[in-house]
Order: sequence, then C-alpha cells, then structure tokens
Amino acid sequence: MAFNSFMHERNIYKNRPDFIKIATDYPEFRKYVDYDRKSKGRIDFTNTAALRALTKVLLKKDFNLSVEIPDGFLIPTIPQRLNYILWIEDLLTAIPQKNEIARTISIFSFGTKKNNWQFVSTETTDEAINWAEKNILTNNLDSSIKVVKVSKDSILQEILTADEKSYDFCLCNPPFFENIDDIRKKSPKVKEKIGKKRKIFL
Repeated sequence: MAFNSFMHERNIYKNRPDFIKIATDYPEFRKYVDYDRKSKGRIDFTNTAALRALTKVLLKKDFNLSVEIPDGFLIPTIPQRLNYILWIEDLLTAIPQKNEIARTISIFSFGTKKNNWQFVSTETTDEAINWAEKNILTNNLDSSIKVVKVSKDSILQEILTADEKSYDFCLCNPPFFENIDDIRKKSPKVKEKIGKKRKIFL
C-alpha cells in the first residue's frame, strides 16, 4: 500500500496516515499496530487481516463508508483507488460534459461517495454480488450504484448491448498478477491468500 510523493497531488494519502491516531479512534484496528514513539506506528502489510482492518477504517474515517470485506475476497488499497478517482476527475474536467452526473462502468464503485457519479458495477459470482449489494444498501447508495452479474468472457459487452445509455468512462483494476503463484514470485513476503481464484489479484 503506497503512501508517497508519487501519489496524485490531491490524494489525501500522499503523507502516510498516523496509524497510532487511527488505532486510538478505532479500537478494532489497534491490535494490528506496532507502536513506535518515533513514528506514526507501523502495520504488517503482509498480514491480510491487518490490510482488511486498515481498508475498513480508512473508508469509514475519510469517506464515512461502512464496508464489510469477507475473507477470501480482494482487499482494495484505498490510496491507489483514490488515485484512480482523482485521475478520472482530471480527465472529466478537461472534457466538456453534457450532464453534470457522470455515468460509469466500474469493477468497483468507490467514486460515488466522493463525486456525484452513477455506477454500474460488474461481478461474476452471486456471492460477490450479494456482498456488494449489502455494502451498497448499508451506505444508502442504491440510487447511485447498480450491480450486474456478467460472464467472465464478456464482462463489458453484455452491459453495452443490453443498455442504450452512454457512459463517460470505464474503470477497472489491471491484472497485476495472474494467480497466487504469480503473487509469491513477484512479492515473496506475501504468504496469505488475498483473493479468490476467479478474482483479480492486487
């Protein structure tokens, strides 16, 4: 999880969060923090439970989103995802828009809370859809986000052929890793499973 000067200039995570302060405000995160008086605290980024807890508290603290991330599912890194949203903001600002509301196709729908955007999100399994819809309803975002089940072979084609609406952009995660073995080769410290085989691994 990157916290550095290469982040977007408007990214609130350009400077690493104070993990000790977060642990004080969110007790459920406390057990994952190593306390160091000379720093803002540390966490073990190879620990999937710690990553899951960090993601949940950042979403709550900075975006007022209450999100459940079940075991075995992809754990999104919030600083990186916010970078995606900020880059899209820049592009949309540079392009004249017919409508004030941006309509998008997305693998994840983090931007609807930050901007007045409407999302169609795609998932390939019933289990993933159920969890996505639960999180959407918990945060009262059902008027802004629609989750659609698609096949793995035609993720976007099914939506575009069934819907005559136009979309401003498509946002997805690049496949940095093909599978668990690929993760271990490129990131030897990662020992635990961070997603299901049918998901994209980050």
